[in-house]
Amino acid sequence: MSSKKIHFDISNIENIWFADKYYKKPIFGFMELQRKAQALDFQIKILEEKFGRFDLILARLYGTHRLFAKLNYEQVFYSIHSDPWVEATHNKNLSKTIKSIASFKRVYKNKKIVCVSKGIKYTLVNKFSLNEKDITIIYNPFKFEDIIKKSTEYKVEIEDDYIVHVGRFHPQKRHDILFESYKKMKTEHKLVL
Repeated sequence: MSSKKIHFDISNIENIWFADKYYKKPIFGFMELQRKAQALDFQIKILEEKFGRFDLILARLYGTHRLFAKLNYEQVFYSIHSDPWVEATHNKNLSKTIKSIASFKRVYKNKKIVCVSKGIKYTLVNKFSLNEKDITIIYNPFKFEDIIKKSTEYKVEIEDDYIVHVGRFHPQKRHDILFESYKKMKTEHKLVL
C-alpha cells in the first residue's frame, strides 16, 4: 500500500460554537434537535458570507453528526474516532438500543465518513449496513521522533516486565477486549493501566 503526503493550508479555520443569540431552547424537547440544526445552519451562512463557501466541513462527535444530518451540506465529512456500535448499544434497555441503532443508521446513511481505523470501518459496514465506498480511513498522525524522545525522559518505577495500556476508561475503549486478551495470553507480564 502506498502512502502519500498531502498538505493543506489550514490557516483559515473556523470553529463553530452555539451562541444564545442564534439558538433559543424550544418549549418542547422533541423540537430541540431541529432548532439546533437551524442555529448551526444560520451560523454557517454568516461565516460563508464573510469567508465564502466552505470547501470542507469536518463534523466531529455524534451530537454534531445528528445536526448535520438534518441539513443539506454536501461538503460535510463525518469524522468518527471511536466504535459507534458501543455507543449505540451501551443501553441495557432493548427498546432504546434498537432505536439508537436505527438513529445511527439514519444519521450516517449515504454520508461521507472519515474514520481512524479498519475496525471502525468494519463496524460501520457490517453492523450498520453502510456503503463501504462512503467510508475513508485516515489514521491518527504520530510524531514518532517526539514520542521516542519523550520516552527517554521518564524512568518507569516498575521492575518486572509489563504491558502498558494508555486510554480513558470508557466503554468505547473496549477494556473488555483488553482484559479478555490479557487473560488468554497467560503471561507473567503485569498489565499497567
